[in-house]
Amino acid sequence: MSQRPDLRQGDDGWCVQELQSRLNKNGYPVRQTHYFGPTTAGYVKQFQTKNRLPATGVVNSATWLKLLGGNAQETPAYTSNSQYYENRGPNHTNRVILSFDDCPRSHAAFKSTVDAAAALKMTVVLAPTGQCQAGRAFNAAYARSKGQIVIGHSMTHPNLRTLSDAQLLTQIDPASKAAGYMRPPYGSWDARVTRVMASQGVRIWAWTRDTGDWAGASQAQIVSYLSSTTRPGDTILAHMSWNAFNPSALSQIKDGLGKRGIGLCQAYVGKTAPAKLPNNLPC
Repeated sequence: MSQRPDLRQGDDGWCVQELQSRLNKNGYPVRQTHYFGPTTAGYVKQFQTKNRLPATGVVNSATWLKLLGGNAQETPAYTSNSQYYENRGPNHTNRVILSFDDCPRSHAAFKSTVDAAAALKMTVVLAPTGQCQAGRAFNAAYARSKGQIVIGHSMTHPNLRTLSDAQLLTQIDPASKAAGYMRPPYGSWDARVTRVMASQGVRIWAWTRDTGDWAGASQAQIVSYLSSTTRPGDTILAHMSWNAFNPSALSQIKDGLGKRGIGLCQAYVGKTAPAKLPNNLPC
């Protein structure tokens, strides 16, 4: 489950740290204490007021959406093919990559969307958890046969920063090991996580733009947001169990970006995508 919980004064834990990190990225210099105290509450209210949200101090889905979607990572230009940015992954081009985390609602939903991506001549990134990979709703071999990329999303979707080095190693799921890339749950990783994963030949591949589908955004809202805000080279985060993972959404997103002259990745159109990904995707 990728949805962030509602937070309020008195809460503590890793999700409060994530909140404080996001506030910092939005220009509010709160200390990352893991505790939701009055100072954090004050900054939350300032952020809510600035973004025309009710200044309750409670971080609900609407506030999370603004914190995440309203401050997308800048999409840096590569200066060389050897330079690696964890938010962009191995995409060195100006084409946009759609990516979908977690697990589809059913095998039928999975198959229809993968088939649609192939028919639309786009390559998307699918990042199922290890638990999903072991189930019936997802089929990595089928996705790759349709030209779609499969990376991992950990075995059980924990916050990687809270785990010991030994525990991190147990979270390297089959798709991460095969592809050489892992999508960190909750977008939570640090230099230690990067180092431990790299010791096993796995790189972090996060995202530059969050659709906010996990907060309940409708298909129309997602399409409108992406059509108006996406930058060339973005890696877009969505989820297989929410409102962008279906054939019509893919078609509408492609059309919306096309009107602005932005293309989607076409790395393996008409081909079988490799399990092991290259350092430079041919998008």
